[in-house]
Amino acid sequence: MMRILMTEGASTSSRQSLYGVPRSATVDLCAPSWLVQCRFSSRVRRVLAAPRVSRDPFAFLTFLRKHLATGRYDVLLPTHEETYLLSRFRDELSQKVGLAVPPFDSIRRVLGKIQFAEFAEEIGLPTPATKIGTADEVLTNPPAFPCFLKTEFGTASQSVRRVDDLAALRAAIDDLRSGVGYDAGQRLLLQQPASGIHCTVQSVFQEGRLIGIHMAQAEEVGFLGTPMVRIGCRHPGVEEHVRRVGESLDWHGPIFLEYFFDPKSGKSSFIEVNPRIGEVSNAWLSGTNLVEATLRIALGQRCDPLPPGRLGVRSHAGFVWLILEAAEGGNRRAVWRRARYIRRLSRLTPAVENETTRFRDDPLSLLPAIKTYAHLLCSPSAAQQILTGTVDAYALSGDAVRLIDEESDRWEKPPTDAGATQSN
Repeated sequence: MMRILMTEGASTSSRQSLYGVPRSATVDLCAPSWLVQCRFSSRVRRVLAAPRVSRDPFAFLTFLRKHLATGRYDVLLPTHEETYLLSRFRDELSQKVGLAVPPFDSIRRVLGKIQFAEFAEEIGLPTPATKIGTADEVLTNPPAFPCFLKTEFGTASQSVRRVDDLAALRAAIDDLRSGVGYDAGQRLLLQQPASGIHCTVQSVFQEGRLIGIHMAQAEEVGFLGTPMVRIGCRHPGVEEHVRRVGESLDWHGPIFLEYFFDPKSGKSSFIEVNPRIGEVSNAWLSGTNLVEATLRIALGQRCDPLPPGRLGVRSHAGFVWLILEAAEGGNRRAVWRRARYIRRLSRLTPAVENETTRFRDDPLSLLPAIKTYAHLLCSPSAAQQILTGTVDAYALSGDAVRLIDEESDRWEKPPTDAGATQSN
């Protein structure tokens, strides 16, 4: 029986990863609050009260060291940005537990949006037209409009803004300057919109060798262009591009990229890389279990490439769609209508599968959906608070990344007085 310690349980990535874990395995969950959504899962044995990696990465590292020293776990499974911290201490942690994360030098090359843009240019990966510079530089020599203004770190809802003209660019930069932690010398990325269909390609590598891959394109999008309905697909040239990324970085573990596919030209343009497993339900439903492959790689088993999954499997984001509906300004009626629409999707033939709430596979997964729906019907304005609180549980800010880069040498040896509390 495999014993897994999952490093966070607030994100949809962690929720969807649970469905790919073998049923015979036991899963313990690290979380700053026992009310995170993955707490409500028949797959989870217990929750360990952990520090927020987003606020104090080294307190989180100390917590992991304590629990891994017990020898209770076979695999440490990161599902979000804590992968960066674990990669920095990969050699040490791998002596205590199975772990599939890339070398630190590799993840540093693609963690940030600007870092990825520079890496993509280096290896010839197609991307939209891009300009990089400080705030003063881009205002002095502005790009063509419309474009997307991106900061180095953060999730899409926090670090990507569409600007349609110079006045909007000035306003966006003024907003950044007024924020906490802004550095006048920090670089910004301005990228032209890509044409075509928004797509995601998820993959798993073993020491630079591609083991599994799955592509899905957006059929419907929500707030900020977030894919809400996906369909499994296969686009020409994408697998070769992904393989080149993994081989160039000697990647080990999961990684996914976002791209736009233009059906007219048959070409793809990549806009972002995420050095983590991502939302894997569509892949799992299509017959490509990237989570199980990641676990086998973590255990040191040599893996053969996975066979291609089925094409055309459709899935939707579930109650996350309700949150984004309200975050976009929707009132109670809009949330209610969206909930009815989601319900109708499941009654189609074939059904559009729910990626997050799967009552037959995990009865307890229904509870977060009910709680969120009730909360939004009572107070649609709470959507932004829900999003902010969730992201804060796992997202690494630029300050946290700099702290890991600058202070990790001091934490090479485990402290002797580390402690953490544990709850069931």
